[in-house]
Amino acid sequence: MQGREITFDFDKYKRPVLLNTKETIANTVINALFMVPGNSPVNPLNGVNIMQYMYKTYDSINTDEILTALRQTCGDTFATLYIDGVSINSARTPDGDLLIIAINLKMPDTREADALAIVLKKVDDRVHFNYGFMSDVLSVVA
Repeated sequence: MQGREITFDFDKYKRPVLLNTKETIANTVINALFMVPGNSPVNPLNGVNIMQYMYKTYDSINTDEILTALRQTCGDTFATLYIDGVSINSARTPDGDLLIIAINLKMPDTREADALAIVLKKVDDRVHFNYGFMSDVLSVVA
């Protein structure tokens, strides 16, 4: 991985936006999480289908199964180099269900560990999500 991925977005100068290494890794991991097995005719086993865990209790979520599916979907080389572990917490809130996923990563630039936190929230019949790196959050707080 070269560390930069091009997107379909444009910057203020009408040039394609290039993601940095961390955003490229986040993009790959998030795509793998939301991919449903069977959607890709080339490799029908790829995909984590994280949405299926939105409606389960924490006790019924198998993080090892999710980690295995994530590593298979992202590819062995990518997963071995960057994905270090997965932890998941779920919570019920008065206005909807909440699923918090923390994926421990090893950053290729600095070889330091970081965590990608993804929050999914069910509101009515839709699911909203957002993500961030813990190092970015901690640098704002400090």
